[in-house]
Amino acid sequence: MGRVDTLVAKDPADLVNPFDPTDPDDATAVQRVDYIWNQWILNAIVKGNWDDDFDQAYTSPGDVMADPTLVGHADFIGVNYYSDTLISASHGGIKIPAPVEAVVIERDMGDGRPITDFGWDIYPEGLGTVLDETAQYGLPMMITENGLADAPDANRARFLLEHLYQLGWAMQRGDQVIGYVHWALVDNFEWANGYCPHFGLFSYDKTTGVRTAKGSVATYSSIIASGRVTTDDVAAAAAYVPPPTECYP
Repeated sequence: MGRVDTLVAKDPADLVNPFDPTDPDDATAVQRVDYIWNQWILNAIVKGNWDDDFDQAYTSPGDVMADPTLVGHADFIGVNYYSDTLISASHGGIKIPAPVEAVVIERDMGDGRPITDFGWDIYPEGLGTVLDETAQYGLPMMITENGLADAPDANRARFLLEHLYQLGWAMQRGDQVIGYVHWALVDNFEWANGYCPHFGLFSYDKTTGVRTAKGSVATYSSIIASGRVTTDDVAAAAAYVPPPTECYP
């Protein structure tokens, strides 16, 4: 879930919450997923604590604490944030084998939130939560990925405003954020989903390579120029609309 040296990227750094908050097995699954996805590599690179068997105990023969070859080699932490994620011990979703041993539910969560063309929830408040959690490692943070699949570019402006608003509040709380990189500059080939998801601020002609700015670029440019996002800015943004395109099975 990351890369070493001067950048450690929490990927995915989405929130992890139990499918059933009353189910102790789901709570255990959440704790394990959060550890492996969002803590294991950071503990190694930032603290030098290598958990060789993922058991969180640091008592196995391959475990190392405060390894001098690891600790202190990260200048900042890169955070990739997109959405909320439900975790279960057994219910539906994508079954992830050991060492994760949990079911991951990223789409069709039925919580009434707006969704992207990828079926992911739009949940800007989660960015602040992830930043608060990551700030505990004591390193500066950079948002290295944050965006949405939005073919008609109908929701991207509000998405930018809401997420950068939450970023501003995190900084007010003392989280040391040194930058924000929107995913993505241009529409890209998205793994098994091909060219269906449109994450870019710019579209491009695959034949000529010509890039064309989408309407949300004006919003992003305005935010950059002013250096802030206010509650009035968010309130004035167009409401989210349901995606006309589904880019997932």
